[in-house]
Amino acid sequence: MKEKDTIEYSNGDYYDGEIFDDEPSGKGKMIYASGDIYEGDWAWGKRHGKGKQTYQNGDLFIGDWRYDEICGFGTYTYANGDVYTGNYDMFGPEGEGKAIYQNGDSYEGNWSDGVYDGKGKYTYANGDSFIGRWKEGKPVGKGTYYYLDGKTTTGTWKKRKFIKDKK
Repeated sequence: MKEKDTIEYSNGDYYDGEIFDDEPSGKGKMIYASGDIYEGDWAWGKRHGKGKQTYQNGDLFIGDWRYDEICGFGTYTYANGDVYTGNYDMFGPEGEGKAIYQNGDSYEGNWSDGVYDGKGKYTYANGDSFIGRWKEGKPVGKGTYYYLDGKTTTGTWKKRKFIKDKK
C-alpha cells in the first residue's frame, strides 16, 4: 500500500511524496543536495513516467522518464535560452525533434545520439534555410539552400563544402 511520507537521505537529498516498500513510488518531489529538483512520477525509487526536473544551473526538462533517465518525449529548456522539443533516448535527442536556438536559428528533423542525423531543415535567424540530409551533425549529400528573397541553390556537400549544381 502506498502512503505519503518523507525520506531524508544521508547525502542531503530530501523526498516528499508517495512511498511503497520504503522507496519513492507514485507522485512525489525530490530536492537534491545539488540544488536540482524533480517533481513527478516515481517507480522503484527512480524517476519513471512524467516529470519535471529543474536543474540548479537554470536548465529545465519537462517530459518522459524511464528508470531515472530522460527517455521518450519532452521539452528541454537550457539556461542559455536554447529549447529542444522532441524524442529522447538515454544519449539525448533521438528521432524527430526541433531545436530553437537563442540566436534565432532552428533545426527541425531527425536526430541520433543528440546530433542532427537524417533528413532535416536548418533555418537561420535571417530567414534563409537549408533542407537536406545530415550525418553526425554535418550536412551530407544533396540539399537545397532557400534564400529569404525566394532564390534557391541546389547542390551537394562534399568534404564539408557545398558544391553548387551546374545549370
